[in-house]
Amino acid sequence: MNKSNSKSIFIGDILDKFSIESSSPCRIDCGGTLDIKAVALPLQGLKPSTVNFAIDMRTQVRLEPYKPQWIKVISTGFAAEEYRLDEAPFDTPLGYYFAIASFFRLHGLQIIIHSESPVKSALGGSSAAGIAVIKAISKALEKMGHQRLSKKDMVLLAYSLEDGVGISFCGMQDHAAACYGGVNQWIWEYQPGEEQFKRIELVEQNDCPELSGHLLIAYSGESHNSVEINLQWVNEFLSGKYRKKWIACIQYVNDFAAALKNKNWEKMIHALRCELEIRREITPQAMLPITEELLAAAYKADCGARFTGAGGGGCFWAIGKFPDIEKLKKEWRQILADNGQGRLLSSKIATEGVI
Repeated sequence: MNKSNSKSIFIGDILDKFSIESSSPCRIDCGGTLDIKAVALPLQGLKPSTVNFAIDMRTQVRLEPYKPQWIKVISTGFAAEEYRLDEAPFDTPLGYYFAIASFFRLHGLQIIIHSESPVKSALGGSSAAGIAVIKAISKALEKMGHQRLSKKDMVLLAYSLEDGVGISFCGMQDHAAACYGGVNQWIWEYQPGEEQFKRIELVEQNDCPELSGHLLIAYSGESHNSVEINLQWVNEFLSGKYRKKWIACIQYVNDFAAALKNKNWEKMIHALRCELEIRREITPQAMLPITEELLAAAYKADCGARFTGAGGGGCFWAIGKFPDIEKLKKEWRQILADNGQGRLLSSKIATEGVI
């Protein structure tokens, strides 16, 4: 993958002439953390993987012209930031997007980000925004005669930049879901000279609307912060603590993927419950009182359930047979109403990734 140019590029003129927009979906997941290189690479022989469902709550990006040498980023839920191209910090709340602009050596643009999912809801929103920003920039550069970036290139670039400038360990599953859409199992390979990931489509596009009815997603009303939990998980893994439990997680994720592909609800629910119970044991703080209530209701309704991402707030999701999910929907709606801040979210699967 080649950068557009070694010199800086004023892109304001192109943005004056063309409307440049992009959007990408967020995700729910099983097997997060196994996509982090520090975990995935040493366990390569066991085929660490993550399963995720792209959800059609999209992060939308629009590029607009701005003054030469400057970049401005506006994003829902954050204070706007603007800096000169070579003075932009990458460690601010919006620093990731300045790092993307810096990679392409662009200036004279305003990046406007709007997310349909709640801020800090553990649905992979920041990574989805990164993919959408890269797609929008690729569209703009095409107008200047540059080659379009492939989906694989966008995933690897978005991941590498977020991992490189981030303050926490970062995996690739959020970027992959945002880019490709659908329901997939991702095998994390990361070997030098090899493919970084392998995609296995678990559900055909035509079957996604039906599967959407078997899912339930709740925003707990509590913002999440994945940094501390991810750091704990990875540091304990590196120290050797709970290593066997992480190996067991790999098997349960692979079992979940196989059951999902074969539509075996009993095995699917069992595998998801077992994977979550391991995480509850090694990291009790990943669950909050509200998510414990949601989990208990899911188990009572014969469904499987899990927090999204690293937990500690954010969203919680469930899967089960349609009548069980309908019953659980009423229970979760009441629990969230009693809590006063959370709400049910759309569970519509996004068959399209970034556009």
